[in-house]
This record gives sequence, C-alpha cells and structure tokens, in this order.
Amino acid sequence: MYILLILLAFILLSLSFFESDSISNEHSYLFKIRLATIKAFIGIAFFSYIICEILSLFNKFSFNYVLISWILINGIIIYFNREKTKINVFSIFFQEVIIPKKEKNILFLIFFLIILPLLLLAIFIPPNNWDSMAYHLPRIEHWIQNKNIYSYPTNIVRQVLTSPLSEYIIANFQILAGTDAFSNLVQFASFIFILFSATLIFSILKIGAKGQLFLLLALLSLPMMLFQATTTQTDLLASFFFISFILFALLIIQTEANFKTNFIFLALSLSLGILTKYHIAIFAAPIVFYVLFELIKKKNNKNTIFAFLFSCLTIAIILVPLFARNIYFF
Repeated sequence: MYILLILLAFILLSLSFFESDSISNEHSYLFKIRLATIKAFIGIAFFSYIICEILSLFNKFSFNYVLISWILINGIIIYFNREKTKINVFSIFFQEVIIPKKEKNILFLIFFLIILPLLLLAIFIPPNNWDSMAYHLPRIEHWIQNKNIYSYPTNIVRQVLTSPLSEYIIANFQILAGTDAFSNLVQFASFIFILFSATLIFSILKIGAKGQLFLLLALLSLPMMLFQATTTQTDLLASFFFISFILFALLIIQTEANFKTNFIFLALSLSLGILTKYHIAIFAAPIVFYVLFELIKKKNNKNTIFAFLFSCLTIAIILVPLFARNIYFF
C-alpha cells in the first residue's frame, strides 16, 4: 500500500533524529528515542502541509503527484542521512532497554488493554462523529475533487474557514490509501505522542520513572483522550503541538546545546499548532514571552538573531498562506 511511504518517511526521520552519538549522556536511550519520534511526527506534519500547498498552486493535488512527492521525500531523507541512518539502526535495535520489572508489566498491561484496542478501533471503525461528518471529512473530499485546498462554495463555513492542518495530513493518507479507513490514525498518533511529550517533560524536570508512569496513567484516565483517539477531530493533534512546544521551550531554557535544532522544532510546533487550532496562539503567548526573556538574558546575540529570523520564516511559510486566503475570500 502506498500509504506505507508515509510510515517509511516517519521511520527514516526517527533514525535521522536519534542522537546515538550525542556527547551528552544526561538523557537515557528511552528519552532519545521518544524525542526522535516526536521530531519525526512533526516532520511528517510539515511535509504533508508543504505537499498540499505546493501541489495546490498548480491544481495537481492528486494521487500521482502526492505519490511522487512522498517518494522524493523518502529519497531526500535517505540521501542526506544515509550514514547516520545506518549507524542508528544498530544503535536502536541492539540497545538493551532497562526498565524495572513492575513498571514493565504495567506498560505491557497498558499496551494490551488500552493502546492496542484503540489502534484497532481507529483502523476498523469508520469516522462517524458529528464534526467528522459535517466538515472534517467533507472538506477533504472537496480538495481531492478540486485538486487543490482552496476555498469552494459551501453553506457550512467551517469547511473553508477553520484551521486545516489535521485534514491536510488525513488528505495525504486518504489519497495514497485510496480509502478513508486510515483517517483516524492522525488523532491516534497524536494520542501516542502526547504521552511521549508529556513524559519527556517530566523527565526534563528530573521526575523519575514512577512519576512518569503515574502521569501516563493520569492521561489515560481522561475520557476525552480516549474518545478522540479514534476520530478525525483535531483536538489531540493541537494538544500534541502545544505540549511539544512546551517540551522544546524547556530544552532551550535548560541548555544551549542543540539550540538551533530545538528552536526549529519549537517554531514548527507552535506554527503547526496554530494551523491546527487558532487558539493555541493564546495559550502559547506567555511561554513565547518567557523564552524571549531567557534568550535576551543569556546575551547570546547569534542565537537571538537566529530565533528571530527563523520565527519570521516559519510564520511566512506556514501561517501567512492560510491567513492571506481567508482575508481574500472572506
């Protein structure tokens, strides 16, 4: 199935971002693998957005061109990271993971009683909630029919006005798969990476394995987390981007190591989060000001200039096109 190209890109990105040769031994193997997969998921979302925007310029948002785009993306990742990918394959798969027996048993229980059933539901139960039927999925069908993501005549304004990133990703899935059977997987993946991001934040705050496991159980007790993990709504994806934004903000505040990489993913998380749900900007505003304050306080002009320039570039590439279209059409 052609949808496996997206999975392949995710795996290749994860291998590329995994820092097996990191000079810092402060973080464990499990920390690094979670962080690498979070970065890879953000990368998949960004590539999905770029494909939708560029192909729509030429009215080429169709199977052949989407297929070629993902083949090119995989080829580019392999070309630029082939050596690192080879090294990290051995580093990841031959690394001994040390987890206390009690915690390991609880994790296995969580997987078989919660994660696996939700995955099966996400794949085998078609989207059927009101929002999915009213505007999440219909807008995708219109985009595929029109071969672009631009506004079209409709009496349901939410189909053309609301932030569209989740549907961009689903549209890539649907075009490559030729079915909407995998549409729920975007929210399910967001559900998994919320768990990863939240526990990483605890790890950065020096909270141990038991505390992270308690957080995991607390998150899994939230009905909305469980219910939305098998839908095509957007709340979990937006929540993931907001939590990953906090994660990279903490990494930037705590250390100057890998500043550029961390800031790139901070800016992408915030921009893609706003593109998923506009009000993420309101919640993120205080953290943005705090990160800015920390940058100025450290008096590193190079990092401050880089942060300013990359922020402007990210806003121009990710947010301006949608806002400009909405202003033009509405």
